[in-house]
Amino acid sequence: MGNRLNYIDCLKVIGIFLVVWGHWYPEMSSIWIYAFHVPMFFMISGFLSKKEDSFSGFMVKLTKSLVVPYFLLSFIAMLPSMRMCIQHPDLLCVKLLGITLGFHTLWNVSCNGTMWFVYSLILIKIISQLSNRYMNVVLCLLSVIFAYWYNMESHENNWAVVNAVILYPFFVIGNVCREQIKGISTWVTGHRCYSAIIVMLMFVPSLWMVRNNGMVWVFQGGTGTNLALFYINALTLSFMLFVISCIVTIQRSWVRVISSGTIVILALHIILIGRMRPFIDGSLYLGTYGREVCEFCLSVLILMIFIPIIKITPIILLGGRKN
Repeated sequence: MGNRLNYIDCLKVIGIFLVVWGHWYPEMSSIWIYAFHVPMFFMISGFLSKKEDSFSGFMVKLTKSLVVPYFLLSFIAMLPSMRMCIQHPDLLCVKLLGITLGFHTLWNVSCNGTMWFVYSLILIKIISQLSNRYMNVVLCLLSVIFAYWYNMESHENNWAVVNAVILYPFFVIGNVCREQIKGISTWVTGHRCYSAIIVMLMFVPSLWMVRNNGMVWVFQGGTGTNLALFYINALTLSFMLFVISCIVTIQRSWVRVISSGTIVILALHIILIGRMRPFIDGSLYLGTYGREVCEFCLSVLILMIFIPIIKITPIILLGGRKN
């Protein structure tokens, strides 16, 4: 995809902001954030992906863009706990095994953490490369059936492979609907007022559907209380945010920097949240609304902190993405 798509950059910036804000687990906003932000990123990934002519060429590109950054950033994210790992070599072995096999946690030890998303995306991209259109239809149907069974059985997922199975349809939707998405973006940029009205009209029913489906813990394989509402909410809210991104379309260097460095932010923002959280938890006067506002503002601050970090980050950690 030759020309840079500014609305996708904006959408990625909003998406990674929601990831950061969501990991504060804000009391009022979590149910809305978790309803769609992870599926939206898989749809973006599908939109930006295309089949390579040869599987070997695909694997070279995948290794450079995702596999190498996944392992390097996972190891960097381990550094705060490295002292404990050195004192307990068995803990280090479990972490390394968990990272390699794609486990969020393994034997109650935190492994790849937020990088489960990248591990799942690697698997999804491989499956997509090997599949044709008809196979994708079958795989999506099997994914829906698996998601229904998995939630009926009340499993608690700790493995990125399960996430990949459940989230595969969103990647396919983003990939298959690429031309339609481009067409919608062109229409929105030419009809901003009408587009804003459409988003406002969709807002209230979307809130109702989100509340009716309950909390969605996608990283645990959860889809809420109603599988149909899970898919509807994820698609509807992602569409709304996509339209908003097309309306605003901020063409600024900092937007491109954050967009190109989302994988770095994904891997390391938890460290900053861990350092900042005691200041929020220690305050006795914030209240629910005050805490929500503080968490929102600190999430913005975290993105700002990452801008200079991404600028000096070696391109190998960015997956070859230039900012």
